[in-house]
Amino acid sequence: MRRLLGPLDILVIAVVIAAGIIAAVSLLQPVRHDSRGLGCINNVRNLGGMLVAHRLDDGSSPGRGPAMLLHFVRAREIDPESEDRLNILFCPVDTRESLDAVGGTAAYRDLDLTRADLGRFTSYAARDPGAPRCAVTPEGQPPVVLLCDDSDDHHGHAIVVGLSDGRARWWDKVDELKLSDSTRIEIGPDSVVPALRCLRAE
Repeated sequence: MRRLLGPLDILVIAVVIAAGIIAAVSLLQPVRHDSRGLGCINNVRNLGGMLVAHRLDDGSSPGRGPAMLLHFVRAREIDPESEDRLNILFCPVDTRESLDAVGGTAAYRDLDLTRADLGRFTSYAARDPGAPRCAVTPEGQPPVVLLCDDSDDHHGHAIVVGLSDGRARWWDKVDELKLSDSTRIEIGPDSVVPALRCLRAE
């Protein structure tokens, strides 16, 4: 004889289903969060690789800060006529800086790397190897940060950095940097993150 489900059986099944849904949603949150930054991580990895390959990370670079990155546009290694190629200079989740906001491809024609507002032509800050104690360490030494998001508003509670060994890393404020989630990360000599003190956003 078959037993019918009683009210208690139905309640237990409902609780198990609800717990499963809650667990699934909590597991998907990090995946969704990580996917937002994937494009930024790829851009930083590619730009960092270009810096390492061309040794623009040493004191003989043609510029400091964003000028190191924008040098690739002047040298046409990043095609200034290609929106797809120029988008490597922008974090996909940056709400302030974008190729459209700067004026499209036309803004990169004859770009002057000495202008004071170079930070608006990229979402990324880059190293100033000429600043005191900011020379890039030789191979075999611990890697240093070559570039990163130019502000922490791209990802909310994390910042993407590119290292001198060619890796790109996602630094969470709380987990990796041991800061409170509300701490604002600035780039430059006064940064609360020592590894970012040798970078310039302008």
